[in-house]
Amino acid sequence: MIKYFFILINSLTLFIFGLFQTDNSVTIKNNIPSNFIVGQEVAVEFRISKGIQTGFAKFQLELPDGISIIKKDEMNSIYSIQNGVAQWIWSEVPEDEELLIKLTLVASEVGIGIKTFNSNYSFIEKNEKKVINMLPLEASIQNNIINNKVSVIKDTLTKAEPNTSIDVVRLISDGPNANEKTITIKIKKGDTKGFAKYSDEIDLNLNAKAIKTDGSSFSVSDGKIKFVWVDVPTKSELEVSYHIDLNNKNSNILKGEYSYLEKNQSKKYIVKPDSLVIGKLKDEINLHEVDELRKQLAWRRKLLVKMESDGSTEKEKLEKLRKEADSLDKRLTLSWPEYAQQKKNLSITWDQVQQNLENGEAAIEFVRFKNE
Repeated sequence: MIKYFFILINSLTLFIFGLFQTDNSVTIKNNIPSNFIVGQEVAVEFRISKGIQTGFAKFQLELPDGISIIKKDEMNSIYSIQNGVAQWIWSEVPEDEELLIKLTLVASEVGIGIKTFNSNYSFIEKNEKKVINMLPLEASIQNNIINNKVSVIKDTLTKAEPNTSIDVVRLISDGPNANEKTITIKIKKGDTKGFAKYSDEIDLNLNAKAIKTDGSSFSVSDGKIKFVWVDVPTKSELEVSYHIDLNNKNSNILKGEYSYLEKNQSKKYIVKPDSLVIGKLKDEINLHEVDELRKQLAWRRKLLVKMESDGSTEKEKLEKLRKEADSLDKRLTLSWPEYAQQKKNLSITWDQVQQNLENGEAAIEFVRFKNE
């Protein structure tokens, strides 16, 4: 009887031990540095102590903006990366008690600041999915720091000047549907190598879909479409394209830039803004011209108000300013639909005021005459 009692105790002990010997034994360790310098390659390791776990497993690493993987060990897994999330998936995880995943990361200027890394390891145990999360890790992405002040100034000047061989052209054409546009980007990249990215700012409510990626990874986030190359192709010209659905909006302004590395320096080529417009306008919109017209009109109106309030007697100058302001106003109305609509919304006629009077109400018109 005592013998069976001890057998029962031993069985219960093993059972209870088995309950606690689960995912608590799985740990994730890494050597991600607390600081990244733009353009410098950093070797990183993830050590996953998995014990005797077998079968399906997945390791997932969420990369913050500005961090890219340029080399990695696939560890006999199915490796993929999309929208900054890298995954290593095993249908049958290696038998080793520890998985060692090595990869090389590089930071770009677009990610400067404090960024957060997240990762997790998931597996199947007793027909249940277990997930082990790594504690979020913060790292700082910085530009190259040079102690010599003269060197800092020279480096800043070099960085501000893009390679003259770089040229980016954005072409806009009608899409397959009435409210869609097709955007084609042609990038003459010269002899630049390594990391590169093209992005266009778009309205958060608009939908975009890649057509041609030319070896890049396409994503839409934070109000931007992005084409990212971890290692840009060696050919001299890149071409990417995407569809954008304007969702019945009349227009949307695209602001783009091409970021790249040159001699370990992060540089940027700014693409001139373009306007997406549904339908045909009387005059084609040129955003640079519109912005210049708007500034000139605002300046003349401000000067007119000041001269009139000061009681200026320069009649010829006042008349010239009025005519110039009227001319600029007309040009803006023709070339900028939003401005024309605003004017229409604000233009209230005397007849409209009279027609909207209710019983017992009266409208009074004040007229000011200048005593010449």
